[in-house]
Amino acid sequence: MAHHSPMRCTARWLLLFALTCLVSACSGLHPTAISGPATASGTWLASDTNSALLLQLLEAKDGTVSGSADYVQAATTDTGDPSQQTNLSVSGLRRNNDISLTINEGLGVTQTWAGKITGSSIALQIPQRDGSLAAVTLKHGSTTSFNDGVTLLRNAVMQQRADRL
Repeated sequence: MAHHSPMRCTARWLLLFALTCLVSACSGLHPTAISGPATASGTWLASDTNSALLLQLLEAKDGTVSGSADYVQAATTDTGDPSQQTNLSVSGLRRNNDISLTINEGLGVTQTWAGKITGSSIALQIPQRDGSLAAVTLKHGSTTSFNDGVTLLRNAVMQQRADRL
């Protein structure tokens, strides 16, 4: 039977609490009352136990979408920066409630995220390295909520590292 130190359990609870706070904060901000098709314009957030995603999008009248994506992932090593951040450019198109986003990963590499948009969320299918698709739902949020969540994620990683010493 494995024995976990109280500090290690505390770190896990801290990480769970931090991510719960991030999701809660993201889901309640900027309520929208959109009549007709939703707009992609705005700040959108999603997170899980190891990462956070921020999309900042602007939709033109013709349905074209442009913006940026910031993706922060918890580090998997016991040294160095506790998180790894990637900034990507985004372009795309929204037609009615369908949205397709092209993510420019640099050096000519792109990825397409497709899904549905409502007034309060964007549900996307995001290709994974193994060829599968991950369902990700983003909610309206703010850069402040994203930054607060990233800080909590980084602190949880640092606590987990300290617990392993």
